[in-house]
Amino acid sequence: NEYFRNLESSYYTVDEFNEKFNRINHLTELSVVHLNIRSLNSKVKEFLTLTSLIDINIDVIALSEIWCYNVEFYANILDGYTLYVDLPVSTKVGGIGMFVKNCLNASVKDDLKLSSTDNNKTENIWLEIIKNNKKFIVSGVYRHPNQNVQMFTEQIEINLNRLSSGK
Repeated sequence: NEYFRNLESSYYTVDEFNEKFNRINHLTELSVVHLNIRSLNSKVKEFLTLTSLIDINIDVIALSEIWCYNVEFYANILDGYTLYVDLPVSTKVGGIGMFVKNCLNASVKDDLKLSSTDNNKTENIWLEIIKNNKKFIVSGVYRHPNQNVQMFTEQIEINLNRLSSGK
């Protein structure tokens, strides 16, 4: 698909990030950033430093592998944001967290939630976000390593097809 070929997934220093995205920030309808944090508990200082250094207005910050330690405490670390989480059930590692700006109208879309099983451990959050009278669906998904990729792919394709048919 041509759209996916044009997506860019690169690593940036904070200065490179600010320079690149400040130029196009005025064109952005909804800004979403994803970080694999690999334990919010152990990286909270670095995360807060990063968020303070970023010059652009970020609507949604998705964090994968937040892990299960002290998550309730971290719900209030970003002023002006609400934290949505899906934590793993049978382990302490994994999990998804999404910080969403309080000024946005966000609601959880449980009807899109992927099921998690013993051979397809997945944490995921699906949010409907309304900004400037436009509706967006934003999701954070974490599939644990060594899980059934085919089962995961089938589940996510069902959701993407549902969303695509609904425009």
